[in-house]
Amino acid sequence: MFECIVSEKNHFFFLGGAKDKTGRHTVHLLCYQHGKLLATTTVGFGNLEKEIGKLSSLIPGFDYLKCHTGALLSDVLYEKLKKGEFPVYDAISALGWQPNHNRSCSYAGTQLLGPNGNVLFHGLAPDLPKSAGETKAWSHQLAKWAKGHIQRQAILALSLAAPLASRNGKNILVALTGGSSSGKTTAAQLAISLFMPPNSDKVSFTFNATDNALMQSLHENEGVPVLIDDTSLSGMASFENMIYTLANGTSRARLRNKRLEQTKHWHTTIFLTAERSLLDHRARNLEGALGRLIEMPISGADLFDSSTQAQSIAKFCHSCYGVAGVSFVRFLLQTTTIDINERYRGWKEYLETQNLTQNHLVSRQIEQIALVSLAAELANQIGLTLNAEEIATYLLSCVLDSIECDAAAKDASLLEEQIVEGKIQEIFASECSEIYRGQKGPFLSVSSDIWKEFVRDSELGAHEISRIRQQLGYTNATLSIGGKMHRGFYLNKEVNR
Repeated sequence: MFECIVSEKNHFFFLGGAKDKTGRHTVHLLCYQHGKLLATTTVGFGNLEKEIGKLSSLIPGFDYLKCHTGALLSDVLYEKLKKGEFPVYDAISALGWQPNHNRSCSYAGTQLLGPNGNVLFHGLAPDLPKSAGETKAWSHQLAKWAKGHIQRQAILALSLAAPLASRNGKNILVALTGGSSSGKTTAAQLAISLFMPPNSDKVSFTFNATDNALMQSLHENEGVPVLIDDTSLSGMASFENMIYTLANGTSRARLRNKRLEQTKHWHTTIFLTAERSLLDHRARNLEGALGRLIEMPISGADLFDSSTQAQSIAKFCHSCYGVAGVSFVRFLLQTTTIDINERYRGWKEYLETQNLTQNHLVSRQIEQIALVSLAAELANQIGLTLNAEEIATYLLSCVLDSIECDAAAKDASLLEEQIVEGKIQEIFASECSEIYRGQKGPFLSVSSDIWKEFVRDSELGAHEISRIRQQLGYTNATLSIGGKMHRGFYLNKEVNR
């Protein structure tokens, strides 16, 4: 892909330009001899003679090197640079599949891959890390960790499904939920390490970042899995809408300083970690979350046999990363799109036969699960044995369990509403001396003995009762009664209507 100049002593000088978004380009120059890289540098155009002269300190005898034609190599290099006789390529700044107009690069990760899976010059994306570790070490370690454990195999398949998801314009959103010592973060980092360093700020985030910062980090990620760790750092109210945004793969247009911000977009696999179910805390009118988020409950030794094994995997994924993802994408580039699409269609048809109730939420998730199942099937091509059919069945069961739990939770919520509504109406109808009868209507302080007794005996919890009360339509207020401020609510729903 680079212009090449060869010296009489078999020095190979490669030069090519990398164009940034402004249209300007920087020339990269590399020198090899006997297969060994002797020097790499960038060349500026302010003073070409001076720039070329810098090579004297990098390459022994450079000033006297000649081409096979007998011309000084430095002169030939000067003329080619002056006349622009070298190719210029689009620089790469985004992760994953590249836009079709990029004529050199098809996929960018820890290695840049051309249309046929060939490895490209990394200088086109200098901000991206390079892969580390060996394929044999990677495949052996992961095979040993995942063998006989369907949750572990599913996590690996979910990671490999990222480039497939992007190709199909989808996002796979999966939450690993379990206690703080269940190893979910370490397992998610291992999944990320198939493509990138697990601690890279390009693929690893926490919920203490603002929504806008997360959108900015995800922007243009087309097929490299990411981790958003610890949902406890985010308010559940804001996260309810975040599920939709992450799964839809696009941010909302926003006006800042009277200018419309660029809409962010992404398509990949997104791992979330949480100590409690995210579906338990979503608003009731957000049923669509069940069709967008797959929850994998984690407990016991689901992910790691022991703390020693967890520590070993954590060390491994920080020293061996990017190898599997590159191998997998290279295989995808060398496989026809027709073949991939036919296999994907086959998995969707198979999973639909398992959706016996024809639940529309399950049907939505089947498109994502089919991509994961396909990734598991194709993983054999890079030396990783995953049971695709068992993974498909397991992920489908996770979705079905979430739907069943949601139905049970709705029944429980209705009962809780009846309990709270019944008690408020009972107090409303009573002649309780703790009711303050003001101008707007009867008011009850939450510190009153009758209310505190109800909260204690109901065992629902003060915060949950407060949420239910507001949902039922009772208006909160703070009133001055007897010279003291009291927080509470009106017993009459018509207040402020």
